[in-house]
Amino acid sequence: MIQKLQDTTNAFSSAALTEPIVLCAADDRYVRPLAVTLHSAAQKLGANCQLKVIVLDGGISAENWVGLKETLAELPIRIFTIRPGLEAVRDLGISHHITHTAYLRLLAGRVLPESIDRVIYLDSDLLICDDLSQLWQLPLDGKFALAVPDIACPFVDTRHADCNLRRSGAYLSSLSPIRNWQKLGLDASAFYFNSGVMVLNINRMRKEKIEEKLLSCLRENSKHVWCWDQYALNVVFAGQWNPLPLRWNQGTHFYDFPDETHSPLNAHEFLEARDHPAIIHFTTEWKPWDYGNQHPLRERFFQQLDQTAWSGWRPEKPAFNVKRVWQDFATGVVTHCVTGFRRIAVGLTPGLSHRPAADLVSVMDRTARTRLFANQPGKRQLEACRDASKAQLTLFTIPKPFVGQANIFQRNALASWKQLEPFVEIVLIGDEPGTAEVAEEFAVQHLSNVRKNELDTPLVSSAFTLVQEYSKAPFLAWCNADVILFEDFVRAIERLIDCSETVKTIQKSLTTMGTGSRDFLAIGQRTEVRLNQLVDFDSPDAVENLKRESRSSGRLGPIVCKEFFVFPKGLYSQIPDFAVGRGNWDNWIVHQAKEMGVPVVSVSECVLALHPRHDYSHLVGGRLNCYVNGVEARQNQKLAHGRHLISGSTCDFRLNANSIRPSRMRSVHGEFWSDFPTFTRLLLNFVGMR
Repeated sequence: MIQKLQDTTNAFSSAALTEPIVLCAADDRYVRPLAVTLHSAAQKLGANCQLKVIVLDGGISAENWVGLKETLAELPIRIFTIRPGLEAVRDLGISHHITHTAYLRLLAGRVLPESIDRVIYLDSDLLICDDLSQLWQLPLDGKFALAVPDIACPFVDTRHADCNLRRSGAYLSSLSPIRNWQKLGLDASAFYFNSGVMVLNINRMRKEKIEEKLLSCLRENSKHVWCWDQYALNVVFAGQWNPLPLRWNQGTHFYDFPDETHSPLNAHEFLEARDHPAIIHFTTEWKPWDYGNQHPLRERFFQQLDQTAWSGWRPEKPAFNVKRVWQDFATGVVTHCVTGFRRIAVGLTPGLSHRPAADLVSVMDRTARTRLFANQPGKRQLEACRDASKAQLTLFTIPKPFVGQANIFQRNALASWKQLEPFVEIVLIGDEPGTAEVAEEFAVQHLSNVRKNELDTPLVSSAFTLVQEYSKAPFLAWCNADVILFEDFVRAIERLIDCSETVKTIQKSLTTMGTGSRDFLAIGQRTEVRLNQLVDFDSPDAVENLKRESRSSGRLGPIVCKEFFVFPKGLYSQIPDFAVGRGNWDNWIVHQAKEMGVPVVSVSECVLALHPRHDYSHLVGGRLNCYVNGVEARQNQKLAHGRHLISGSTCDFRLNANSIRPSRMRSVHGEFWSDFPTFTRLLLNFVGMR
């Protein structure tokens, strides 16, 4: 039975949870696959259950409606139609296999009757293999939708979330399906869903007039739209949808991955979705009903089609055409080149290191869903991924007392470091006033029992020992407590971790290596800025404004001023009892790495480290006394067996946005003297800045 919906609104009620209401959209091009979708869905329904289907008619001929009626005549299914018209979406982008009909789902809150408060939306290129009543009974929890993460691009930016990026990256359709996610203020590590299977909260969509936001999103971001309606749904529904298990939307891209160890998501769910799908989704522009298609489940589509009014239909072999043959060949070449390029790009891309398949993450995170799908893993996807990467780097520092200017500067630094979690773990060391309270406020680790010298200054050696005993991370990072860091710091260190073998290979031509292949010391210069107020690092706009102002008015410090060190845990087992915040110890750190044959890599070209300009009135004798001629500065020099100013300031390699390369100077002296004008400015400040 096919009827106009407006004549039969009393036949619908979302309260009857045993009778799913399905929403589809189709035109004449998709009538045959729509018949397969609805026929297979009706066959898989539980006993005494009827399926109610609403078809948004984007242009289905009367003849094809007769075929649909014939197909569904003997099945527990009632089908109704709405023809909303395409005027509202006519200006939106399409392709040769996507028509304006695909956008009709965005109008669901407007065109469906008030009696409907939820629907299961299904694309018209699906094969249903399980009972849709299971989806219908799931709670929406007030969200806009339930949907399945897209296996071809499961995250807003996969480089920030995929624990298995080194293996999975070459087989993904996109590393960032929402290319302007930063401008939109989206969470890079959030799931990105495929819109072919959704449980939609029509009641909320209707109340919030969501169709207006969806259409505006597409028009305002037309230059960035990828995957048509799916772009808008992911942007507008961001943070307001819950994930379904992967088996409820098995896309064609599942078969692009060689095996489960290359999956960007949980290996168990990946295998279950691939081998026991609840819904098979024939994604991509090349469909089973196209001649020559090689989808591994293509025959199942035609077996289902043979139970419809189009039984026996098969695509005809196209006539020989040189242009078509050339296009097919070119497409194959491009596909292989793109895959190869992705393998190379992923190797240079800042992404999370490879984890064993058992460590990868599940999309299941709701008790209501674990009740229905009891055999699924129950770990929260993102938290599991974060746990897997949390121990990569422990960043530690000894802060000054949290008073006056130092309070503002150090709070800004801590707030910026918190944005680097979970890759970075933060440890504050010492018992200066305010340290314990601030550590508790920012929810970071605090180690108080640091040793001090006779002048009550904390010792660097004690801090290094404490953090190495505490940390379970493979890498450690010292950073001055008032230095602001951004996400480019994490990206640079991730690249170094993965490229350390390359560093070793280059370094072999210069000196004999005596350390492991993952040993390196990363150092970075500062950019000096004027910043006397607290910054809201939770606001993307505030962060971008700070970066923009720093790049335009900030001033790069001299190479002798190293604001942070990053190195493998255990590299520095014996450190003299240097006084922190005084001269010479930082030069010794770099000089010692070179003595051990460890490559020193400057990341200043790709890491923005902001240091607020301040005076040294908190120290007796000022800056000159602190770094050069003071008692503790001279003691540090004695412990270091010299100042090591030149060898302790220069690097062996430089990391930029594209590569790692040897230092531009043939000798450390050449690099130091090339930076002498900046060093001279620093010397003048020693005299003028108290």
